[in-house]
Amino acid sequence: MTPDRDEAELIEARQLRDMARAIVRDNLTTLQVGLAARPIRQRLRDRAVNLAADGVEQAVDLARNSKTVIALTLAALAAWFARRSLLALLRRGYRYLAAQMAARHHDTGTD
Repeated sequence: MTPDRDEAELIEARQLRDMARAIVRDNLTTLQVGLAARPIRQRLRDRAVNLAADGVEQAVDLARNSKTVIALTLAALAAWFARRSLLALLRRGYRYLAAQMAARHHDTGTD
């Protein structure tokens, strides 16, 4: 390579570096202006609020479209929490019916 060619490449490399530096500075200025208008904390809070609002909206839509499923789920949960009482009630009912059938069987005199 010749000294003139090396110098031309060096000049071109410096120009590219200076252009890249100017782009980075412009980007930093744009970022600083944007952050001055809306700080990161506010952006994060706004994003979280929007996501929460979207989630609530989707849940409401799902609830509107799935009333039967929700009602059955709530009934199943209620039955689960009341399972001991329900089982006791069923046992009493079974004992009562067994006693009634035994009394009828005894009254008719059949074996």
